[in-house]
Amino acid sequence: MRLKPGFTLRGGQYTLQEYLGGGGQADVWRARKKTALGVQLDVALKLATPEHTRLMDRELQKLSFLEEAQITEYLRQSEHFIKVRDAFELPEYASFGLELELIEGMTLESLQEEYASQYGKRLPWFLSLSLGYQVLCGLFHAHTAKVVGCRRGRSCCGRGVGGGSPRQAPRRTKKPR
Repeated sequence: MRLKPGFTLRGGQYTLQEYLGGGGQADVWRARKKTALGVQLDVALKLATPEHTRLMDRELQKLSFLEEAQITEYLRQSEHFIKVRDAFELPEYASFGLELELIEGMTLESLQEEYASQYGKRLPWFLSLSLGYQVLCGLFHAHTAKVVGCRRGRSCCGRGVGGGSPRQAPRRTKKPR
C-alpha cells in the first residue's frame, strides 16, 4: 500500500501531510503528531519504503533504523544534525520509522533555482562556500565523535568531541544466512 497525505499511522497519532523526499531506504514525510494531551505538533517522519521492506530482512531493517537513532544520539550536540525523537515499529505496514525534528527550509536545488530566477545568475560562490563549510563541520563532528571512520586504521584526530575519549558508535552486524 502506498502512503499518501491524509493517512494516519500509529492509531491516529500521526497524520501524513506532505511528502518531503526519499531515497533507497526510506521516505520522509511532514506529519502532524497528536500528543496524549491533544497538542498538535509538526514533525518529520522517516518511514521505510515498501520496496526496502520487501527486499530487506525484517531484523536487519529494524537494526538499521535503531542504529541510525543511536548514531544521531551520539551527534546530538552538533547543530549540523537533525535530532531523532523516537524510533518505532509500524505493524500495520510491516515497517519501521523514525520521528525527527522538522526543520523548515529549502533544498539546495530549490535555493539555486530561486536565486537564478530572481537574479538571473548562479548562486554566488561565497554562499556555496558557506553551505559547503556547514556540511564539512557536520562531517568533522561525526568523524571526531568516531561515528564515521577513516581509512588510516588508527586514530588520526586524537580525542573525541569536547576533549573526552572517543565514542564508539554501534556497529551493525550482518545476519548470517
